[in-house]
Amino acid sequence: MASESALILFTLSPQAEGRRKSLGLGRPEQAADVFAVLLDHLENVCSGLQDVDLFIATPVSLERTRNTQRNYLPQRGRSFGESLRLAVDDAFSLGYRRVVVIGNDSPEISRSYLENAFDALAWSGPRAAVLGPAKDGGYALLGLTTPCPEAFEAMPWGSSRVARLTEARLVGSGFVVETLSSLEDIDDRRGLTRFLTRSRLGSLDALARRITNLLLPESTGQRSAETKRLEIFLAGWLTPRAPPGATA
Repeated sequence: MASESALILFTLSPQAEGRRKSLGLGRPEQAADVFAVLLDHLENVCSGLQDVDLFIATPVSLERTRNTQRNYLPQRGRSFGESLRLAVDDAFSLGYRRVVVIGNDSPEISRSYLENAFDALAWSGPRAAVLGPAKDGGYALLGLTTPCPEAFEAMPWGSSRVARLTEARLVGSGFVVETLSSLEDIDDRRGLTRFLTRSRLGSLDALARRITNLLLPESTGQRSAETKRLEIFLAGWLTPRAPPGATA
């Protein structure tokens, strides 16, 4: 253990994520490609933190196919909530005093966002928590200074009540909770579209364009109306636009 702080990137393989969240793209392989790009992006963001040890919490099959220099935590448990709780508990069992966990679908998580999360845990006392809510009502980040099983048990995962209920349970368990700014996550086509729209000409422009270029090629065969609408949006997104106030 090189630090008192651990950051857990909790993820399935891109292929499994693509099957679980098709993103309205028509084919799971396209969604898998998107999640592969997001995973690489977040690994790069997380790897740049000072005095923080990065762990990838993942099924063994993904661990064997990725960078062998990474620290891995095996996902175990019978449900999403139990697997998430056990990953956090495993980090604490290794001796870490501050543990932050994020998923693989919130590309707006930045290095400064993570630094703010760890700062909140360092300065808020022995029972501190930090919550980074997602715009759909879930959360993109959760940080703790000690385990809190109540934050994971019988949680309505996937609903718009997750962040609110998690905060209430943390407070009820005696934690001082700091809330960070809310972020976009990519769970479906609407989330993907919102992310691409918000990211245009911003700091994540290159990532958004990489995803867009990935999705546009070779849309042959039968496509749903939803897929066609997304393709039209993506094509328009790549069309250069003049900055506000510019004249011809």
